[in-house]
Amino acid sequence: MTVKKQLGMGVATAALGLTLIGGGTYAFFSDSVTTNNTFAAGTLDLTAEPTEVINVDNIKPGDSMIRDFELGNDGH
Repeated sequence: MTVKKQLGMGVATAALGLTLIGGGTYAFFSDSVTTNNTFAAGTLDLTAEPTEVINVDNIKPGDSMIRDFELGNDGH
């Protein structure tokens, strides 16, 4: 291949590459999407059984307690 053909192929390849990069960049930044999502939430009504989990009247530093309780949702 002559130098002119190599130079011409190089310029054509560079032009094609720049065209693809420019087109991809334009497509990325001009893209748009319309959504029609709705979110709905029910009523949150938390209850704990027992209502007093830890009696803190006579606690001293270093005391530890393990208690179980049930948390319920009485809402919708």
